[in-house]
Amino acid sequence: MARTTVKQPQPPNFDAAFGDDFTVKDYSEKEWESVYYAIRELQGRALRKSKLAQGDVFSWDAYKAKFSEVFGTPQDKRFTLEQLVSYATKKWGMDLEQLKAYNRRSWERRNVEVKVSVIPAVVTTPKNLKNVSSWDVSNRVTDTWAT
Repeated sequence: MARTTVKQPQPPNFDAAFGDDFTVKDYSEKEWESVYYAIRELQGRALRKSKLAQGDVFSWDAYKAKFSEVFGTPQDKRFTLEQLVSYATKKWGMDLEQLKAYNRRSWERRNVEVKVSVIPAVVTTPKNLKNVSSWDVSNRVTDTWAT
């Protein structure tokens, strides 16, 4: 007797139905981006700390350009999520959930910095923080995370 296969119905393509203006990224894409940005920050902070200890200059812009060259960008993924997590585990002993939590804390910290930066001009800034970027302030406080 010949075996017949039953075709499973295809789920509807909701993204196509919504169109480009109303689509939302898939969860796996958001997860990949969280890990990507966590690794970029962890590695950048570690490199920054090392460069400063050696008396060298560290440029976040140059580092981010090199990082994108090596790891790609969120639009041009060069590695899978599993490969990124494996790299992070090797370098910092962090698993997927820890990387996502690190990225969430980083996002919250940057979000607070943005809110602080829009305080009215009548509020005086302490002298040691004048002409310092929010990244520098953030790095002074959180450099110990990347060790």
